[in-house]
Parts: sequence; C-alpha cells; structure tokens
Amino acid sequence: METHQVEENPSAIFLAQLDERISLSLGQLVLGGQQYQDVSLEMEGEGGVHRLTEFAAGFHEGRLKATGSLDASGDTLAWQLAPVIESVRLESLLTSLGQQPAPVSGSLVASGELTTRGNARHELTRHLNGTLDTRINDGSIPRANVSRQLCTAVARLEGEQTTREWSENTRFDNISARFVIRDGVAHNDDLLITLPGIEV
Repeated sequence: METHQVEENPSAIFLAQLDERISLSLGQLVLGGQQYQDVSLEMEGEGGVHRLTEFAAGFHEGRLKATGSLDASGDTLAWQLAPVIESVRLESLLTSLGQQPAPVSGSLVASGELTTRGNARHELTRHLNGTLDTRINDGSIPRANVSRQLCTAVARLEGEQTTREWSENTRFDNISARFVIRDGVAHNDDLLITLPGIEV
C-alpha cells in the first residue's frame, strides 16, 4: 500500500501559534515599488486568529484604509479584507505601475468586502470572492472624445454637421461600476460613464 506524506506549511504553523498586539506608525513606507506616507497600522491576534483593526496611509495624493482578518487556526489560511480607497490620483498610480501614458486620469474612490483562502498565491487568486464598488471622479480619457463621436454620429443621421470645436480628450464627471468577484473572476453589468450632458 502506497502512502503519501503531506507537507506542512511553515508559515501557516507559525501564524497558528503566534499571539501578537502590534501598533505601528511610519512617516514613509516603500512596499512593492509603491510609496506610502503617514502609515498607521494596528493588529492583534490570539489562537491563530489575527485581526487588522486599522490600516491607513497616504497614497498618490489620496488615502488608503483597510480592516481585515486572517484565520490560521485551520489547515488552510482564511483571509478577509475590507479595503477603502479615497481620492487616489489614478493617472499617478497607473504611471507608477508602468502604464505610460496612463489610459485614464481622475480621482479614484473604491470600497469593498473581499474573502479568500489558501496557503499559496495561486490559491488566493482562485478562491477570491466579494464585491468592489468603484468610482472615478472628474477625469478624462486621453486621445479620444466620445462626446464628439456621439454628436457627430447624431448630426449625420439628421443630415447635419457639427460646427463646434472639440477637445482631444473625453472629459467625464464620473465613471462608476460595481464588480462582483466569484472564484477569482470579476463580473460587472452596471458600468456608467457620465459625460457633461450625456450618460453612456
């Protein structure tokens, strides 16, 4: 009879045995190539259950906040996170991630409730579930003008021509969308783009 040995995850074992109470404040933090300012973090854990009771930091002229938990009492790590994004400059963020020029600019606002489980990155992605409400305020889409395209199309249907001068960019009041995430796949069916005088 063939037997198989299951390898234990050292990180999971360490977290299951760790009791902690952490309060941390930093003027500046660089993590994953991103800069965070005025960072405050509070965590506490006991019996393998760890709670992020506060996280706040300045981020691309806005703020990041989050609460969450990590349950390491079982064989598989279970994660819960409630992130909040407040007025983050999207163009600055996208440029820092290597998207040059940035495909959209504006002020990003978002909040959500996310859960996942797993002891490896691919497992965390595959089991990710939750919702994420997003909005981009007072922004623009460069190198395209949706208002001009729509108005030109309507004028042609009516046998007329537009005479106004148009910007090269699409200015918008806001873009909003609610993403529902199931098993690592995000779905959306309510994307709304509000242009001055137009809703798409």
